[in-house]
Amino acid sequence: MYIMSQEKRGLKSIMAIGSETGGKGRKDCIESGKRLDKELHDKLAAIKANPQNLGKEARKPFDKIPGYKLIIHDPFKVTDPKYCAKDKTVHKMFKDLNLDQSTNFNCAQVHSLGSDNGAEHLVSQNSFSQGACDGLVIAEISDMRKSNVTPPQDRIEHWSDLFFQVIKNFYFPKDVPKITYILRDMIGNITTRECIKEAHKRHQNNVSDGKATFDRSNSTNSELETYYSLLRSPNGVGVAHLLEDYPATFRQRKIVKIHTWMAKIYPEDQYSSFWKYAMAFELGPA
Repeated sequence: MYIMSQEKRGLKSIMAIGSETGGKGRKDCIESGKRLDKELHDKLAAIKANPQNLGKEARKPFDKIPGYKLIIHDPFKVTDPKYCAKDKTVHKMFKDLNLDQSTNFNCAQVHSLGSDNGAEHLVSQNSFSQGACDGLVIAEISDMRKSNVTPPQDRIEHWSDLFFQVIKNFYFPKDVPKITYILRDMIGNITTRECIKEAHKRHQNNVSDGKATFDRSNSTNSELETYYSLLRSPNGVGVAHLLEDYPATFRQRKIVKIHTWMAKIYPEDQYSSFWKYAMAFELGPA
């Protein structure tokens, strides 16, 4: 997931914080994560105190969104062979979180349409669960910079704003179900990878079979700081702003736990330097 900077909310750009996870870089990330967490909780508290603060969040059909094309693919399950591949973690995430592996998903891809020669670039790929169960999201690909070739006058700059339109259109005419997890597999962002690596290094007693969990309510001070740093990572900040900006769609839910995975792609090769990283944002009521 590639997240644009959020200076409009008074936060430092994630690029300004850099990829350092120790020393001043980590401290800045923790403090920024605290502010981000407080913004979300203050917003939800204000809505709880006065439901009129909820506001309206309008869906826009994709044929009315210039510069973007939505493609929805056939259903699949996480037990399908490609989701059990060595470089993927989704299958293990479902096992570790006790999620129903028989759940059907549809993959929704968004292409950015350039003004030159009809160029199309994949900017977003997410998979959404079907059926009566609570909603699950597998967020797989997001590149809101290099691949976002839509002309500036029509360009959607932020991942959270594009994701909102995708999920609203996917479930339309029904409401978006209660989302319980947003899963991030195959994380390629260097800053997020370093945050996960640092989290597992600092809290080795919290790591089991490559997985760690950071609970916002039950963590020690040290673990809570790590929770904030993960929240402020490029892959965390977008989820936080998604819940803050669209509380009606996401039923006024907040992030209650952040789960992280880190494992070798080829564990049988002791010299292999290829690692895979993943995160799951567990959502709960405000």
